Amino acid sequence: MKLTILAPALALCGGLALAQHPGTTAAKKQDKRAGDHKMTAEVVSTDATAQQITVRQLSMGGPSTTDPASPSDSPTFTLKVEGKALTSLSSVQTGDQVTISCKPLTASEPAAGFLGSGAITSQAMAEMHCSRVTDINKTKSAK
Repeated sequence: MKLTILAPALALCGGLALAQHPGTTAAKKQDKRAGDHKMTAEVVSTDATAQQITVRQLSMGGPSTTDPASPSDSPTFTLKVEGKALTSLSSVQTGDQVTISCKPLTASEPAAGFLGSGAITSQAMAEMHCSRVTDINKTKSAK
């Protein structure tokens, strides 16, 4: 009788122990793939020393929906640049249309730009979607 109760109890404890330590390899691979995405923008300026690019008309996926007749009215966003994108900074100029590959803000990174009322600035929103630029490709040169 003791053996009949002991076997299911041990199986239950073993199942609970395994549930406490899920495999981390699959989760890490999924995080890497899910995080990267592309955005289009117009270059306002670059600063290789500060490892930054300032852009306007930032949009996800395709061309910006901002009125092209008044691009100077569009808000600008300064984004951090790293890795392969650092070498591309010297090849882009003000006015170039670019596609940038981005990594979004992770849970471990501090979020800046939140206002006391719970509102969020447009710069903070851009940083949430593109906290680090990992690649820059010129799609159209400045005229």
